[in-house]
Amino acid sequence: MNITTSLSPYKTLLRSLFWMLLLSVLPQTIIYIITRLNLLEPLNMVSVTAITHKFGYGPGLIMIIVFAPVVEEFMFRAYLKYEVRSISISASLLSFFLILLPGLALKVVNTYFLIAALFCSPLIFILCYRYIKKDENQSRLVYTYWSKHANTIFHFSYLLFGAAHLTNYYDITKMQIILMPLILLPYFIYGYFLGKIRIEHGLLWSIQLHILTNAFASIKLWAA
Repeated sequence: MNITTSLSPYKTLLRSLFWMLLLSVLPQTIIYIITRLNLLEPLNMVSVTAITHKFGYGPGLIMIIVFAPVVEEFMFRAYLKYEVRSISISASLLSFFLILLPGLALKVVNTYFLIAALFCSPLIFILCYRYIKKDENQSRLVYTYWSKHANTIFHFSYLLFGAAHLTNYYDITKMQIILMPLILLPYFIYGYFLGKIRIEHGLLWSIQLHILTNAFASIKLWAA
């Protein structure tokens, strides 16, 4: 289903936003019904109110609606188009995220993990950049591999993006773990369309779409 072909960036953005919101309704509705029938405990999710209470109303909203989309687009989708700097930035940010993952999962900030992430992240960028740029043969080898596996890389990107949002939840029960693929399905859908936008129109457009998506999600969570 190629929904985003042969459209201007603005039309693609709006159409993608429509499909993202529409397709995410089904899994969210199923989870809601299962929860209302007492077959599943309510999900414990980091709320917009909690973030704005911790960081302040303005800074909290900026973090959710602007900062998070920009960082996540560079982390999960910059590398979807072959460019050495973009690939290196993604590798750097992903290493930062993975080092902090234990703390994010437990909802605690560990100083040692943070220091390690701050040290390793720029190091990964330098190593990745220099590895690819080592010489012309090396660059050609990496480009050939990347081109051959571009579709796999694309699918990996939105699956990783969805899985990363597991850190939004806490005190997860066994039943919630079983249903986690369904719970995370909206994020997989978002990642798919954001990836398509990034590939076809550039990172700036996927950032804009991500900002709009987070804005809608924030309004919905706030209303709830």
